[in-house]
Amino acid sequence: MKIEPTSISGSYIFHHDVYPDNRGIFREWFRESIFNSLGLEFRIAQANFSNSRPGVIRGLHYSLAPSGQSKLVTCVQGNVRDCLVDIRCGSPTYLEKVYLNLDSSSGNSLFIPNGVAHGFSVLAENSSIAYLTSSEYSATYEKSINPEDKVLEIDWEIDYEKRIMSESDSKAISFETAMKLNLLPDYSETGR
Repeated sequence: MKIEPTSISGSYIFHHDVYPDNRGIFREWFRESIFNSLGLEFRIAQANFSNSRPGVIRGLHYSLAPSGQSKLVTCVQGNVRDCLVDIRCGSPTYLEKVYLNLDSSSGNSLFIPNGVAHGFSVLAENSSIAYLTSSEYSATYEKSINPEDKVLEIDWEIDYEKRIMSESDSKAISFETAMKLNLLPDYSETGR
C-alpha cells in the first residue's frame, strides 16, 4: 500500500493493493495501525453507504460536531469524482480543493480530516460509496454548502443539464453566507 498526502493539510489518499482472480477482486480499505502510524486518531462511530446514478451530485457536506468528524471514503461499485474543499478558517491550505476519481477497481480510499467539506459527482451507472465516520450523524451539527457555489467553483465533470441533486443540497447556503453566519470550522479547533 502507498500513502499519499494531498495538498489539503491532514488529508490522505490510500492506494491499497488490489488482488484480482477468477472470482473478482479483494482489497483492504481500512487498517487502524496505518492511521496510528500517521498520528491520526480515527475512531469509527458510524458506517454509511450510498448508491447513485450518473449525474448525481452529493455534497458539499461537513460537520461542526464538538468531537469533530473525519471520514474515510471508498468506492465499492462504479466511478465517482470526489471533491474536498478546505473550509477551515486559519488553515494553511484554506480554500484548497482536491479532486480524485474513485472507482471500484482502483483500491483507493480517501481520508477527509475534521472540518473539510466533501462531495462527489457520479460518473457511472450504479455507483456506490462506503464511508466510515469518526462521529455519528447529528442534524444539529451537519452543515452543507451549495455544490454549485460561485466562490468555490467546483468542477464536477458532469453534464449540468442532466445533474441530479437533493432539495437540501440544491438549496444549501453559499460559502459567503456560511462565512457571515460563522458556520465554518476553525482550523485550530479541528484537531488538524
